[in-house]
Amino acid sequence: MDKEELKYTLTLTDGRELRLNSVEGVLLFDEGAVTLSLGGGRVEITGENLKIEELTKEQGEILVTGRVDSISFEGARDVKGVFAKLFK
Repeated sequence: MDKEELKYTLTLTDGRELRLNSVEGVLLFDEGAVTLSLGGGRVEITGENLKIEELTKEQGEILVTGRVDSISFEGARDVKGVFAKLFK
């Protein structure tokens, strides 16, 4: 495999407290969605009353509270594929 694998730890407790490491930045945030940059990929968290309670950029850790309905990941390969199709 020539691509470096993304390594992270995600913990969801009772559907209301989400902890994630390897976070490089916050791309989007509101009460209904949080989109985070993860080493070449990204993760989107959707739900209700979402709040960023903790964010430590040095350690790349985040704590999001609120009702979490879904978590979706998009890797670097997926992002490249979308742009490659647009510019063919």
